[in-house]
Amino acid sequence: MRVTNALAYVLIAGAVPLANLRAQQPPSAPDAAGELAEAALIARIQELGDPPKTSGLRRDQFLKALPAMQESLRLSDELLARFPESSFRTDAMIVKLRVLSALARSGPIYIERFRVFTDEIAQSDASGRLASEGAFYAIQAFVFGSRHEKMSEDLRLRGTLERYDRFLTDYPDSARRPVIWASLIRNLIALGQTERATQEAAKLKLAFPDHSATRRAGGEVFQATAVGKPYRLEFVAHDGTSIDTAKNLGQVVLVHFWATWSPSSLKGLSQIVKLHDRFVGKGLVILGVNADRPRRRFDDVTRAMLLNWPQHFDGKGFENKLIIANGVVKLPAYFVVDRRGILRSTDPGDGLSELIEELLTEPASPTPAVPRGE
Repeated sequence: MRVTNALAYVLIAGAVPLANLRAQQPPSAPDAAGELAEAALIARIQELGDPPKTSGLRRDQFLKALPAMQESLRLSDELLARFPESSFRTDAMIVKLRVLSALARSGPIYIERFRVFTDEIAQSDASGRLASEGAFYAIQAFVFGSRHEKMSEDLRLRGTLERYDRFLTDYPDSARRPVIWASLIRNLIALGQTERATQEAAKLKLAFPDHSATRRAGGEVFQATAVGKPYRLEFVAHDGTSIDTAKNLGQVVLVHFWATWSPSSLKGLSQIVKLHDRFVGKGLVILGVNADRPRRRFDDVTRAMLLNWPQHFDGKGFENKLIIANGVVKLPAYFVVDRRGILRSTDPGDGLSELIEELLTEPASPTPAVPRGE
C-alpha cells in the first residue's frame, strides 16, 4: 500500500473487532469452529493488506497507520501459532515480514523482533517465495540494526554489499532482483568502487532495460562519474520556455534540485534567492528541477519567494525524469557547471556561494557538452 493510502488503515482499524465477529458465529462442531476461526483470521489479515511504504511517510501519517500495522502483526502471529498447518502460513509469514519492516522504523523493540524473525526463516527449511522474501527482508533488518547500533558507515556498507551479492547469487529468479542490484550499485558508489558500479549498471541495463531501478542506478553512476566532464541539461520549463544549457556556455550554471516537502530544500531556498539577486546578470544562470506532485504547493512557494528562474516541473515527485537521470537521491542537490560547460561539483555543501564566486572569476572557454535530460 502506498503512502497516500495510510488513511485506509485508520478506517480499517476501526472495523468490527475479531472477537465480535466470533461472537456472532453460530455454534458449530469443534472442527468447524476451528475452520471458521482460521478463515476469519485470514480474511481480516487480507482486509488489512500491506503496510504503507514508510520511507516517505510523515510522522502523523505513520501514527495513524500504526494501529492497523500492530493489529496485522498480532493476527499473523495468532494464525501462525494456532494453525501451523494453514495453507495461508507462507502468506502470513510474508505479511509479518512486511509489517515488521515498517514497524522497525519506529524503534529498537521492533528492530529486534524483525531481526529475530528473519533469522528464524533463514535457519528453517524455507524455500521458494518465503526463502527469497526472508533473505530480502533480512538485509533490511541488518540495515536497521546497524543504524540503531551506530555501526560505522564503512562496516554497514560492506555488510549490505556482501548480502546484496549473496542475494543475487542465491535468488536469480526473484522479482526483487532489479532493486537489490540497484542497491548494490549504490553501495559500490558510496564505497568509491565506481569502476565496478559502472560495470554492474551495464549488466543491470541488459537484464532489466525498462525497470525503474535500472534508470535510477544509471543516473547514480552518471553522477558519480560526471564531475570534470562536459554537462548538458535540456528541458521545457513550467512556463513553456525551452531550456538548453548548451546555450549558456560562457556563464556559470547552477542546477537546483528541490521540493516543497523537503524541509532542507525550503531552508536552502533563501540562499538561492540571494545568489540570484547578487549574481544573475553578472554571469550566473539558475535553473530549478522540482520534485513535487501537487502543482499548487510548487506554485505557492515559487510565487511567495519570488523564484524567478526557469523550473522543471512534471508532477511526478521523486520520479521526475531529470532527478532520476542525474542520480539525485536526496534533496536539495546542487549541480554547478563552469563557464566552459564542465560539471565542477554535485555536492558543494556549505561552500556553494564560494564555489560560484570562484567560477565567475574564471575566463570563459566554451567546450562542447554532452546532452542530458529530455
